[in-house]
Amino acid sequence: MQGLFLLQRNMKNWNRTKIIATIGPASNSERLIKRLIREGMDIARINLSYGTKTQQRVLVRLLRSVSQEMRHHLGILVDIPGPKIRLGPLRDRAVFLRKGALFRLTAEKVMGDERWAGLNYPSVIKAIKKGMRIYLNDGLIKLRVLEIKENQAVCFVENSGEVRTGKGVNIPGIELGRYFSAREDAGRISYAAGLEPDFIALSFIREAEDLRRLRRVLGRKNEAFLIAKIEKRDALRNLDSIVEASDGVMVARGDLGVEISLEELPLVQKDIIAQCNLKAKPVIVATQMLVSMVDSPVPTRAEVTDIANAVLDGADCLMLSDETAVGRYPVEALATLRKVALITERRFPCLKYLNRQMDKYMNTLEAVSYAAAWTAYNLNVDCLVVPTFSGETARWISRFRPPAMVFVLASRPNILRRLGIFWGVYPVFFPFKISLEKLPAKVEFILKKLKLVRSGDRVVITASNPMGETGKTNLIQVHEIA
Repeated sequence: MQGLFLLQRNMKNWNRTKIIATIGPASNSERLIKRLIREGMDIARINLSYGTKTQQRVLVRLLRSVSQEMRHHLGILVDIPGPKIRLGPLRDRAVFLRKGALFRLTAEKVMGDERWAGLNYPSVIKAIKKGMRIYLNDGLIKLRVLEIKENQAVCFVENSGEVRTGKGVNIPGIELGRYFSAREDAGRISYAAGLEPDFIALSFIREAEDLRRLRRVLGRKNEAFLIAKIEKRDALRNLDSIVEASDGVMVARGDLGVEISLEELPLVQKDIIAQCNLKAKPVIVATQMLVSMVDSPVPTRAEVTDIANAVLDGADCLMLSDETAVGRYPVEALATLRKVALITERRFPCLKYLNRQMDKYMNTLEAVSYAAAWTAYNLNVDCLVVPTFSGETARWISRFRPPAMVFVLASRPNILRRLGIFWGVYPVFFPFKISLEKLPAKVEFILKKLKLVRSGDRVVITASNPMGETGKTNLIQVHEIA
C-alpha cells in the first residue's frame, strides 16, 4: 500500500511539528535528499533566488523521483523572490568582511570579493545617500555609507561577518517598487507555477491584495497553497486580512528583523502564530533556527530554546534555510530540529487549544472537527482517522491540536503532499472506492497493517454522508477494533 514505508519506520519518533528544509548546493544530491527524508523532512524548499532555471527544474524532478521511490509524500515549496536587493556574484564560496574595513557596493558588473560587490539592481546605488545604514545577510553585518563615488557606495564595515553570493541587502528608507517591474513579477510567478510545486511562497507581502493579484496571475487551474511571507511592517498592520486571504503564513524573521527592531521580533512572532492558529491557517517559523550549525555540528543552547518556544507557541512548521542549503552539516541540523521538536511536544498544551473558544460561529465542518478532537482527547484514543478529498477537514482538526495521532486518508497525490504542512497529521494513501458502511472495516485493516492498534482499541473516525463530497464532513464514529 502506498505511503506506508516511512510511516512504519517513524512511529516511535513521530513529531507533530512539520519540518521544511531548503535544498541547495550542500544537499541537492539523491543521497542527501534521501537522508533528509529519513530524518523527517516533510517539505523541501527551493529558493528561486539561487541557481539557474535549468538547475531548478532538475532539482524538482529529482525531489519528485526520490520521494516516489521512497513512497513518501514529500511536498515542494518554491519561494518566489520579491523586490529584494541582493549581492551579485562573489569570487569565493564565502567572503569575510572585517570590522573597520571599507567595502564598496557598485553599479558595475564585477566578480565580488572582500573589497567590493555588485547588486542585482545596480540602479539602487543612485538612491543611496551618505550616512545611510545598510544591512547584509539578514542584518548580521552592518555597513555605514561614507560617500558616493563613481557609481559606488563606499561603506565602513561596523561588524565582522561572512557573506555569500545572493545574500540579501537591506537599505531602510529605499522603496524597491520602482526597481521591480510588474511584468518581471508576473513572469517569476508564472515560472514558479510551471514547476508544479505544492506550495508557493510570495515575498514582501504588504496587503491581502498582493495575494489576490497572485491568484489572478496563476489562474483557476493552480492548486498550490499560497504562503504569505511576513517581512514588512505594512504586513503587520494588515495581518488579519493577509492571514484570511492566504493558505498559510511564514514568519520570515530575517527581513522582518531588519524592518522592525530586534526587541519587537519575539512578541511579533508570537502574535502571528496565535492569529494563524485561530484561523486554522498553517504558520511557518523561518530563518536562523540553527544558524550556528552551518559551520558547527552542535547547536547553541539559545537556538534549542528558540525551537522549543516556537513549538510551544503553536508553529505548524519549522524551516531550515542556510543550515541545509549551504551548511556543512545539513542532515545533522535537520535531525537536531526534529529531536528538539519531538521532546518539546511532550509538554505541548493540547487542552488549551481544545478549550479555546472560536470568535465566530462554527459551521458544520468546524464543529465536527472540534468534536472529533475533543472525543479523541476524552477517550484517550491513540488514533484519529480523517478521510478527506480536499484537505479541509485535516486543516480544521489540526487547528484543535488533538494529542492523538491523526492519520489523514486521501487519494490524490497533490492533496497527500499538501498535508505535510499541517501540525500533527500524517498522510496515508486511500482509494476512496468504498461505501460509508465499509469505511470502518477498511480503516481497521490499514491500522492493523501498520501495527498501530490491537484488539479492543478504539479509534475515532470522521466521514461525510454521503461519501465523496468535498468539505462536507458531518459525522464522527468511535470504532472498536475487533
